[in-house]
Amino acid sequence: MPDNPEHVPECFGKREKVCSRNEDGFIEPNVECVRCKMLKRCLRKALEEDGVLDPPLQETPIVRKTRAFLSRWSRLKREKGRRGR
Repeated sequence: MPDNPEHVPECFGKREKVCSRNEDGFIEPNVECVRCKMLKRCLRKALEEDGVLDPPLQETPIVRKTRAFLSRWSRLKREKGRRGR
């Protein structure tokens, strides 16, 4: 959602208005929306609600720990490879 909810356009996140489908079934952003400061967030919300985009994954503690482990492992592997040359 936008940072300042008072200045949200009426069309925010409404797929039919911001990114309708053309006669071939392809999604096309509305030309009028290109100048809007909230374009990216608006399109994301509209496409998530339409089921075209998956919502962003929640960073759970296990995901954070796994990411940290893999980052550390990768860094150590690269350092070991550099020392061996």
